[in-house]
Amino acid sequence: MTGATQFTPAVREAAAAAAGRLRSQGWEVVSDPGAGELPPALADVRPDLVARRGDEHLVVQVKSRRMPPNMDTVVLAERVGALPGWRLELVYVPEAPLTADREELSQRALRAYNLAKTDPEAALLLAWSAVEGLLHRLAEGRGLDTDAPGALLSALASLGVIDEAEHRQLREAWEVRNALAHGRQGPTPDKRAVQRLSDLAQLLTERSTSAQP
Repeated sequence: MTGATQFTPAVREAAAAAAGRLRSQGWEVVSDPGAGELPPALADVRPDLVARRGDEHLVVQVKSRRMPPNMDTVVLAERVGALPGWRLELVYVPEAPLTADREELSQRALRAYNLAKTDPEAALLLAWSAVEGLLHRLAEGRGLDTDAPGALLSALASLGVIDEAEHRQLREAWEVRNALAHGRQGPTPDKRAVQRLSDLAQLLTERSTSAQP
């Protein structure tokens, strides 16, 4: 009747998180169960997880909120609901935050450049927010799937999207930004360094634009 959810990285994470949560609550969890782990009425179903705790049974399906209502899910809910001791749980994939558009990010970098003259710390945080948004845009255009800035920088450098000097500059700025954002001691942002970061953001804007079809 219905197959398991297509396992994108976000779906895998959501399914793993659900399995961990259920196990912590005392459930025995099987990922991607086969027909032998389901009752005959659900033999043609491929849920993402099935869980058991005493006489209780769960069928877990991972879904995206962006997908339209699926008749298979309605039928699955009816069939699971008809089985004593069984219920269906839907787990939704967390929605990725939308990245600001290029023009907004470019304007943010420009504001940071000017702000650096009077408040380098605030300017650095603003410039980094522009840079990080642009890095995500560049990554999305190349099929990279990572939200960790350190891994993102390394991946873009390995693809030649940023050169070695830019990689070093961005990693240093990221480390200073983290110290500021988390109240840790670190080097004081320099006005010229922040302005160079803002200039680099403008270069990344151009690359992000040229990478579009």
